[in-house]
Amino acid sequence: MAAGHERATRLARVTVLTGRLMLWIFFVIIAYGAVAVVLALTVGVNDVPRQDIWQETVPMALLAAALAATVVAQEMRPDRAIKYRQGIMYAMNVNFGVLSRMAKGEIPYNKDQAVRAASFVNELVKMPWEGFVPVSDSGNTKAKAEIWKDKAKFDKYAQEVQAETPKLVAAANSGDVAQLRTAVAAVGKACNNCHDDFQSK
Repeated sequence: MAAGHERATRLARVTVLTGRLMLWIFFVIIAYGAVAVVLALTVGVNDVPRQDIWQETVPMALLAAALAATVVAQEMRPDRAIKYRQGIMYAMNVNFGVLSRMAKGEIPYNKDQAVRAASFVNELVKMPWEGFVPVSDSGNTKAKAEIWKDKAKFDKYAQEVQAETPKLVAAANSGDVAQLRTAVAAVGKACNNCHDDFQSK
């Protein structure tokens, strides 16, 4: 009996330590990925030579985000889930905003920046969904409880926007502002469909 209790105690301690280690790894990965993305964007905006940054920093940043998603899936308390999905959505909005302003003529069209921003959007849009865990509709979030009441519809919207973002990349690569404008409108509509039904104003 005593031996069994001791084994259970050791197992509990190992579980707690493992959870703490995974959480530490999660924050390190998120921090690295954020720094890498910001660096890549800054270099592009300032028009400094950026080929090496694009080839080396961006893949590492996306890998970091993917690894972070794996860790988050195992260590997903509601408050952490909210921060996780909001961070990804913010990065996606920043990049989509660049494309939207180009499409509207608010900033000069730049094919390299458009391709980079569209590629970021296309990767980031795959990541936030596992952050919508149950009981994460309260606190610092605009997510409605309806997400979990009608998960099939929410998942359908998620699939629809992910189907549109590759077209955004293709339009950016075309160098045609008219194509970019059409693709931006389609992605924006897919995003708004979900926001209208599942995001508080």
